[in-house]
Amino acid sequence: MSYAQDLPATETRRSFIVAAIAADEGSESALKKSLELTTDEDDRNKVLVNAGSFLLQIQNYAQAAELFEAAARGESNGAQLSNLVSMLKKTKPRAELKLDAADPAGVVQQLFAGMLSSDPSLEKVEALVIKPVRESMVDPKREQQDFRRGMFDFRNQMESSGLPLQAIGDMVLSNIRYTKEGDDNAGYRVTMIIPGAAPQDVFVAREDGVYKIV
Repeated sequence: MSYAQDLPATETRRSFIVAAIAADEGSESALKKSLELTTDEDDRNKVLVNAGSFLLQIQNYAQAAELFEAAARGESNGAQLSNLVSMLKKTKPRAELKLDAADPAGVVQQLFAGMLSSDPSLEKVEALVIKPVRESMVDPKREQQDFRRGMFDFRNQMESSGLPLQAIGDMVLSNIRYTKEGDDNAGYRVTMIIPGAAPQDVFVAREDGVYKIV
């Protein structure tokens, strides 16, 4: 808060103050403060959106959702903000999410968590797939190059939304729902249901007592 108080009297300063109050005292106090700091609804909505974006940076998703929800009532892109709010209300930092290794869907969650981490690793991804797939990777250098290129394109696509990559990862991992068909003998088809996207199937088998991606 002291840093924000020292900033020039700009929209950024007002947004920092509202975000700091939301983080320290909750969204109700922050919303009241936003009324004191702004002169009209349009100005207030901009401050609330900016403050919500600052809160995403520190993974304070519950308070960010409250500020975005208030801003959506008077914004032309209110529907878009409402969709974001709906996802944020279900979002937790990934450290708080349970990845169940005893569930066939757990290995799929691990895959996405690795891809959306700050430092994705081909070695960690390879550890999640069955042995025949790992052994088919005959050119490690090329595999590493292809993986880095794929991750670069994937992350650029994710970040094109304008949201922090960490927040996108937490939102995806928190909001994906899984259904599964099959058994340990025949293997499983795990269907990922992602808000706003077509369902995707991943096939999982049990290998050496552990679930792996086929």
